[in-house]
Amino acid sequence: MLENTNGAEVEAHRARTWREAMKLSRDELSVLNGYSIESIYLFERGTTAGGKPHAPDVWKRYKLACMAVRFLLHFKMDGIDDWQWT
Repeated sequence: MLENTNGAEVEAHRARTWREAMKLSRDELSVLNGYSIESIYLFERGTTAGGKPHAPDVWKRYKLACMAVRFLLHFKMDGIDDWQWT
């Protein structure tokens, strides 16, 4: 994996690896999770636009949005395109 890296670099690597494993472009992920393409790029870089690491609560919200995308894609793969809250 990643040796001699800080937590932000590890999270950034995981974010990009996950997106690529899901076979999504940044454009596609942006549409599905509501984050801008630039924001996704910054998460995958591991820093904010100002060059600082993202706060843990910011990472948590981003991960939850990505989990929702995975959930949505799971249902689409099973042939259920219009999942209902019933």
